[in-house]
Amino acid sequence: MKRSLSIVLAILVFLAIGFLGFRHSLATQTSMSVGMPPAFVPNEVLVKFKVATPGDAIATSINAVSGLVRTHTGRIITGAEWAAIQSTANNSFIGDPNLFRIIVPAGLGEAGAIAEMSASPYVEYAERNAIYRVDVTPSDTRFAEQWALNNTGQTGGTADADIDAPEAWNIATGSEDVIIAIIDTGISFMEECGRMGWR
Repeated sequence: MKRSLSIVLAILVFLAIGFLGFRHSLATQTSMSVGMPPAFVPNEVLVKFKVATPGDAIATSINAVSGLVRTHTGRIITGAEWAAIQSTANNSFIGDPNLFRIIVPAGLGEAGAIAEMSASPYVEYAERNAIYRVDVTPSDTRFAEQWALNNTGQTGGTADADIDAPEAWNIATGSEDVIIAIIDTGISFMEECGRMGWR
């Protein structure tokens, strides 16, 4: 029973440390590195067409810049091919059928394509395709000591014997609006000690 109690206490301490590191990461995450200029996908623009724009008008706008549509599966098709078979398989983004990733010729460039496509009355907006990288590693000066969150063997232990906290934070960091409660029946230390004959 003494061993079980020690294991329970160790787990609670481990969870508390992980939760504190997680809360700290929420406060320190950034969407782009500070001071670094934003990166863009070369020769590619994002074009949002207005709702109910006819397929032939979309194809005409894409062809006007000699553009190609990059689908969400990675296929590259012409505007005419997209217009001929308007299906979700040919969309650039599953969640928005009016938003397109358009590959444009290097000679025209992103700026030229944006100017050309923005002139169309069917285009809601056109912009360069920015690359965003998430950096969720906490700025805590002692984060490197928290081997349980990210073990690099820093205390002589086994590298990667941890909970992979930075890898998890790259997927999701949660929300301050979510309340987590641990419901337990509790434990009476005095009663347990008495039963075990401990003083």
